[in-house]
Amino acid sequence: MNRLAFFLRYAVHNVLRKPLLSGSIVASMGISIGALLCILTLCYLLIVQPLPYQRSDELYVVSNQFIDKDGEVKGEAYTYPGVLYQDDKQNVFSDTATMYYSQDVITSLPSQPAVNSTFASPGLFKLLGVPMHLGRQLDEREKLNSFAPSAVISYEAWRDQFGSDPDILKRKLDIAGKAYSIVGVTAPSFYEPQLSEVGRNTDVWLPWDFNPSDEDRRTSWSSISGAIYWMGRLKSGTTPQQAEQLLSGLIDPRWRQEVAGKPFFAGWTVKAKMASMRDAITGDSTRMAVLLLIGVIGLTLISCVNISCLMMSRAAEQQKSMAIQASVGARMRQLFAGKLAEIGLLIVASTLIAFAIAAFGFHVLQTNMATVLPRVDELHLNGVTVLAAVAICVTLSLVFTWLSISTINYKGLAGMVQSGSKGGGLQLSKRKQQILIGTQVAIASFLIFCNIALFLNSKRIIDTDMGFKVDGVSRLLLDDASQTEATPEQEVATLEAVRASLLSLPGVEGVSQSGSPLASFSKMALTDATSGKPFAPLRKAIDQDYFKMIQQRLVSGRNFTAQDVRAKSRVMIVDEAFAKEMGGDPLKTRLSTGDGEPYEVIGVVAGIALPNEEPGVARTYTPIGLDASYFLVKTSAEISRETIVARLKETTGALIVNEYEPLRTTYRLALFKQFATLSISAALTVLIVLLSGLGIYGIVNNSVRQRRFELGTRIAIGAKKNQLVRLIARQNLLPIAVGVAVQLALLAAVYVYKKELVAPYVSSELLAVFAANLAIVLAIALNACYLPLRALFAQPPAFILRNE
Repeated sequence: MNRLAFFLRYAVHNVLRKPLLSGSIVASMGISIGALLCILTLCYLLIVQPLPYQRSDELYVVSNQFIDKDGEVKGEAYTYPGVLYQDDKQNVFSDTATMYYSQDVITSLPSQPAVNSTFASPGLFKLLGVPMHLGRQLDEREKLNSFAPSAVISYEAWRDQFGSDPDILKRKLDIAGKAYSIVGVTAPSFYEPQLSEVGRNTDVWLPWDFNPSDEDRRTSWSSISGAIYWMGRLKSGTTPQQAEQLLSGLIDPRWRQEVAGKPFFAGWTVKAKMASMRDAITGDSTRMAVLLLIGVIGLTLISCVNISCLMMSRAAEQQKSMAIQASVGARMRQLFAGKLAEIGLLIVASTLIAFAIAAFGFHVLQTNMATVLPRVDELHLNGVTVLAAVAICVTLSLVFTWLSISTINYKGLAGMVQSGSKGGGLQLSKRKQQILIGTQVAIASFLIFCNIALFLNSKRIIDTDMGFKVDGVSRLLLDDASQTEATPEQEVATLEAVRASLLSLPGVEGVSQSGSPLASFSKMALTDATSGKPFAPLRKAIDQDYFKMIQQRLVSGRNFTAQDVRAKSRVMIVDEAFAKEMGGDPLKTRLSTGDGEPYEVIGVVAGIALPNEEPGVARTYTPIGLDASYFLVKTSAEISRETIVARLKETTGALIVNEYEPLRTTYRLALFKQFATLSISAALTVLIVLLSGLGIYGIVNNSVRQRRFELGTRIAIGAKKNQLVRLIARQNLLPIAVGVAVQLALLAAVYVYKKELVAPYVSSELLAVFAANLAIVLAIALNACYLPLRALFAQPPAFILRNE
């Protein structure tokens, strides 16, 4: 115990003697270890940690795949009657839940906030074991067809929208003209599974009966909805494969029976697709987490190599004190223990700082990456973080101590005291220098290559021409707030009055009764009225001002007219991709839905490329119904939501603003992952270049210091600057080449064993990326070889030799 106390006191003394060196080591390692702990915890959360639900490994999400006669999957969603039939007749789950995701406005609150709503069967709360802060869950009292107007709100909605009212269970909330009694508040510890959209958290849960599907959709077996989800707990003894087969055998014959009269669906089938709850939630987000982990590990390794150089330099300075200890009987293991105490103290201090850095990293991820990475709300310092920190702390302490002590010639320490030598500095072997340089180059070049590839891939996606413009255009979505049922004529008249009122606002250049081009298109089942050939393009309902407002080019034919929209004419405009798919002259084509008169194709527009969507998707446009309560608003200057709300109140009390958002904001949100990747990869590249440059410079500088007398002699006999630079460069050329070769081997290994991870980034640009990467690495290495020599060039040879 006394010896341990001595080692610790001596370690503290050594650390405090060099505050600048100690501070730089603690800060550098603290930041590196903190970033590593943050991303390690994220990867553990996404890949290993169980979901926070009862027996979560038994939970599965099921979707229906609609497959055409050629075996191609044309859609993956549910029909309204199909999901209810499947839920009622299935025998593979012990418990099930049906959800319909939507967005509504709470009209009973003065601020009329827009909220995320989920219309769910009561089985959802039982499946997830939802903890409650106040009141009760939705239960059998809200079962299917009970039409019980009850509501459960989230803890966040209770806190933010209702001011944490302790009497909340005595209150009601109004949504879409319906009053719901608040029966419960979920606990703050409840994390909702984000199935429909990463980052979407429900504010209000309502019974399934009140979901906004209209009567036609509730009875249609041919209309699918992406808002419907179905999940269940798999029965014991049933495998997912068996469940898929049983559910497919249940839904497929019934669906084919219901659509038998529609030629478009001839030969089609429906297949149930099972996904574990974890896979449904995380999706491909683990790829981004793994890429982040690789980058952070690389940065940590570069920092470790840099710190190793500092540690070995520090050991050189301590050779005299070690020599004194050796002369009075200290053995190598005692010197090791003393050095371990000093380095361990530094690493422990770094680890404490790392915990703060990791916690800050969690906050940054939760604030900025919630729409990209699932489950980030669950991030916090936990046992895994602490265990990883302890393992990293112990490993780094032992490695740094071994590297420091391994440079010391123990047998020569006693003789150093007897001869009065100052130690002559650290004599780092050529082999170790080359290993350190090769390691730096391999890690740096690998990470620089990966980051440049990520940067270019993200930039290519961001720079893709969408085929339309969104500047100055905003999406306006209105909700019905009236307590009485209006006739179709009254609804149309109200919406026409709203349109006219919006057009009279200062700064408004145009109003189009159309959906956003960035919002999802619906599937439309069509058949060529002449040949019977089936098609399944995406469809959007628009008016005559849509294409002009977003500047989507008309290629041939004509646009819709106001009369087409008002008369609900059976006319259609197709894009170039759909025109190509149809073949022949599209303007002479008539397309049938199986109901009513066929549509006549009157125009062809240029195709569009939406963010995160494969190019060449076939699209069609039809006249919108005048009862549609959504608009696009083109403005010359920004107009606030409050201004729109005030104008709407002046016009009518029957409608309220659900959403008013610039399309530019929607666009940036859709590309948030690419913008984040662009920024992160650029920052990491700069950081890697700086750290690796400093590391290689430190190693070469140490080599130059060791060869100071030799280099001074060369200068004295007439050696030129470029000759000395070439001399140092040639010495380091081999480790640089080995480092580049190791980089190539790493890239090849990643491609072979993790092809699915890197496939999206493989392109013809990679050769140029490699060339740029090689140029950067060579520039770093050459500068690291030249800069240490500048001090020698600035001094007279006699001064260099005298100070040797």
